[in-house]
Amino acid sequence: MSVEQAVCADGVPEQFAADLAVKTDHGVATHEVRADDVREAFGDLTRWYAARIAPDEDPRSVVELPLATGALDD
Repeated sequence: MSVEQAVCADGVPEQFAADLAVKTDHGVATHEVRADDVREAFGDLTRWYAARIAPDEDPRSVVELPLATGALDD
């Protein structure tokens, strides 16, 4: 079964979907991302994440450090 079929099988018609949770000093927050465009889904995810991690900072600056220093090659 493909990822698209698994998501659609759960009743989500969009091509890309994620259910997220984050725990920070600000508490626990959850979020659902649903989109047919991967750029839209990733943008929604990163803006939401940045707002939870550092609500007073520019979202781009919040996500630049983990993207630049993260282990994406693994």
